[in-house]
Amino acid sequence: MAINCGVQGYRTIREFNATKQKLLPAEEQTLADFMLCSAESGLPLTHSQIKSYANAILQKKHGPTYEGVGCSWIYKFLKRNHKVSMHWSKPLNMQCA
Repeated sequence: MAINCGVQGYRTIREFNATKQKLLPAEEQTLADFMLCSAESGLPLTHSQIKSYANAILQKKHGPTYEGVGCSWIYKFLKRNHKVSMHWSKPLNMQCA
């Protein structure tokens, strides 16, 4: 399905909704990659840590008067980024413990 954008032509629903998000798709992809890397290292991030990183990105971009992510942002983020919705970390190796 496409939305008529006048002079610009047509955009998909996904492209239109991306303009309403607080983080750009590239920023969300970077955050998702960081989350996966952290989980692979055995230190998966909690929801509050993910929200803190998202707010840090917004603060860096908009300055001290930024509007942070809301309470339900994390669930929408995880829905948009399926590969990070559930990721099991590897158990500690017995030799490392």
